Amino acid sequence: MPLTTEQLAERVTAQGRPMRANTITKIEKMQRRVDVDDLVALAVALEARPDALLLPPTIAEDELQLTDGTVVTAYLAWRWMNGGGSPDRPPRGGRRHRVQPLPGTRTTVWPARLLRRVSGSDGSQVPAHRGEPVASIQKRPNGKWRARYRDEAGKEHARHFTKKVDAQRWLDEVSASVLTGQYGDPRAGRVTFRAYAEQWRQAKPHRPTTQVKAEQHLRVHAYPAFGDRPLARIRRSDVQSWVTGLEKGGMKPSTVRTTFNTVHTVRAVFRAAVSDRVIAASPCTDVDLPEVPRRKVVPLTVDQVRALAAAMPKRYRALITVGAGTVLRPGELFGLQVRHVDFFKRQRRVE
Repeated sequence: MPLTTEQLAERVTAQGRPMRANTITKIEKMQRRVDVDDLVALAVALEARPDALLLPPTIAEDELQLTDGTVVTAYLAWRWMNGGGSPDRPPRGGRRHRVQPLPGTRTTVWPARLLRRVSGSDGSQVPAHRGEPVASIQKRPNGKWRARYRDEAGKEHARHFTKKVDAQRWLDEVSASVLTGQYGDPRAGRVTFRAYAEQWRQAKPHRPTTQVKAEQHLRVHAYPAFGDRPLARIRRSDVQSWVTGLEKGGMKPSTVRTTFNTVHTVRAVFRAAVSDRVIAASPCTDVDLPEVPRRKVVPLTVDQVRALAAAMPKRYRALITVGAGTVLRPGELFGLQVRHVDFFKRQRRVE
């Protein structure tokens, strides 16, 4: 039964995304942009796949104009929307087959070579392209609804729900994550922190000294707290408790920050896990670190510098004077040569 804009607005609002009827009218007239949350809420309200709302219903031979003005056939536009390549390049070979979509979705045409089918409870079939999960919902003998999908690697993922609408919402969220490039295998987060951190540490092109520091920081501080826990089970509160425990255990605030922040420690491991899509978000975000008290720097007086230089062996006296006047670090001072100094411009170059 067709819905009025008022009825659709009520359904969308019930999904936790408040939306008025005139807002939906503006969306239909392309006078308002739609973000991912709007797209998912509309898809759930219409019992449709999110990507089915992004292109109009049409047959393969019809032409569509994309946002940038490019005119392509509907078949190529749908194929591009589902990860099948550029819309201006047709696939190599392959026949076109019409398949039945889920209730509420719009019929389209797909190439046979990219098609896999999973039957739903009503006999419907969902087309899947590379990068798009195959999905279905089926009512179980116990009355619950089983939602499942296969990812691009062919692995099946399933969850059971009391209500069909909850199952559909979960599948729509998966579809939205695929469209936005945020999809990750839910099972990937089962790897333990120790296993992933060791794989990450050995793959990093660290210098030998950095490798030693990374192994030491992880082994001494991180593994006792997180080593045997799955990455997906580590929460921000766990990391916060760990940071607080380091300080209470007698570690200096500056050392706590180094253990947490540097490129070869805990924060870097979780950042890499997010980049690899092992976990959706890093638990290190917004973790409060101990304040490091700032010490006031009191420079030496001219008389103190002269006294210090006089107390040094003759060959090192110039080192003291130059260091006090240029604020170079010890290693830079020891590497300073005559060719690094321009006496006419009163400049020195650090290499």
